[in-house]
Amino acid sequence: MIHSKVDDDKGTFTGSEKAMYRSIQSFVAYVAHFVKGGIQSSNLSAEARQGCRLLLPGQNVDYKPEDSDDSTRIDIGLVASKHDAAIELRVKPSYYRLRAVVEAKKGKGEGDLRDAFAQLCEYTRQMYAVQHNLRTVFGFTVCAGDIRIYHFGHSKIVASEPMDVTSPNGRRAFVELLVNMSLCDDLQPGRDPTMQYLPELRCWQIDCPDSSDDGSSSGVISPYYFSNIICIADHLLGRHTR
Repeated sequence: MIHSKVDDDKGTFTGSEKAMYRSIQSFVAYVAHFVKGGIQSSNLSAEARQGCRLLLPGQNVDYKPEDSDDSTRIDIGLVASKHDAAIELRVKPSYYRLRAVVEAKKGKGEGDLRDAFAQLCEYTRQMYAVQHNLRTVFGFTVCAGDIRIYHFGHSKIVASEPMDVTSPNGRRAFVELLVNMSLCDDLQPGRDPTMQYLPELRCWQIDCPDSSDDGSSSGVISPYYFSNIICIADHLLGRHTR
C-alpha cells in the first residue's frame, strides 16, 4: 500500500511511479468492496440504495482518454458505478465517464504539489468540456503519502489539508472521504439535477421554470431538448464557465 513505501526521512515514494498508481487503485477498490457490503446489509430502502454509488478506479493508468482534446495523459480516473456493481476496474474510462481524476507524484515538495495541481486543473477543464451537466468537480492529488482533495467551484478552487496516509488518522480520513462520496446524493458531487442526457433520443433534456411576461415565475417546470452544444463550458475561470 501507499503508506508502506514512503521514505520517512525524505518524504518520497520509494517504489516506481507505476507501483504508486497500483497502490492507489487497490486502496480505492478495497474501500469500495466494504461500501458495497455495508449498503447491502443496511436497512436502507430500495430507493435510498439507488442513490448510492461505488467509487471505482479505472483499469488503465497514465493514459489518454478517448475524448481528450489534447495529448495530456491522466494518472488515474475514478468512475461512479451502481451500488451493486461488481468490484472490477473499468477499462480506459473517458472524461465523460469520470467522477474524479487522481494526479500522483513521488515527492511531496512544493514543486511536486504545484505541478500536480496544475495538471489536475487541465484534466478538470476537460471534464467540464464533455460533461455538460456538471456544476462542480472534485479531484485528488497524491504527493508521496499526502492526499488532498480539491473542489472546483464556480468562482474558486478549494483544497483540503493533506491527509497523511502514512498515519492511521490520515488513512481514516481518506477512507471516510471515499465513503461519504459514495453515499451522498448526486447534488453534492456536482451534478445538475435539472439537466440529463437521454441516450435513447441522443439528446439533452434541461428543465426550466416558465415565467410570465412580467418576469414572475408561474411555478411550472417545462422540459426543453437539444442535441447541439453551441459553446462548451471548458474554462475554469472567466468566460465559458458553468
